[in-house]
Amino acid sequence: MEITPPLKQTSVGTPRNLQSLISMISQRFGERPEYYGPGGHNGLDWPCAEGTEVFASHDGEATYYEEKDSTGNFIGYGKYVTVRDRVNNFKTEYCHLSKVVKTGQVGAGEIIGLSGNTG
Repeated sequence: MEITPPLKQTSVGTPRNLQSLISMISQRFGERPEYYGPGGHNGLDWPCAEGTEVFASHDGEATYYEEKDSTGNFIGYGKYVTVRDRVNNFKTEYCHLSKVVKTGQVGAGEIIGLSGNTG
């Protein structure tokens, strides 16, 4: 099954294909171990304007989480949503959100949040 959520205009332009989307990544797996620890960064970050719609990449159960320090400031992932596919046994995480739009059962291409700068 091919999943192709609609591509939206971002602060760095609209990707035309998978290669251009990959070229827009601002931080990759394993980068900056001096900041993130021995394994480095454990995700992929794409730059976009705050408030950009964030789409689920697959069907699954969406759950909202927050990471805060003892004073209530967002740290780590900040506000984030995990979409878990229990049938195929994997999950994706959408971090640093400004707003969570939907939790519970979601479909591929459905809006689950808005991009932000938390964490």
